[in-house]
Amino acid sequence: MPKAVYVVSLETLFQVYTVVQVIVLWQVGLYTGGRLAESLLSLVPMMLIQPLGARYASRVSQRTFDR
Repeated sequence: MPKAVYVVSLETLFQVYTVVQVIVLWQVGLYTGGRLAESLLSLVPMMLIQPLGARYASRVSQRTFDR
């Protein structure tokens, strides 16, 4: 599988899983306002690192990526 397709597929999988998890936790009362704020705050480092990962992935050959 081409690395770009693989990376997008994996990111999409994690995003869908996260959305479903947040909805379920909110519905059963385990996601309070404070926890939601902490979760949103934790997105900041992830959003900063993702572009670095994408830049690094573009420098890795398909052969190395497949290992």
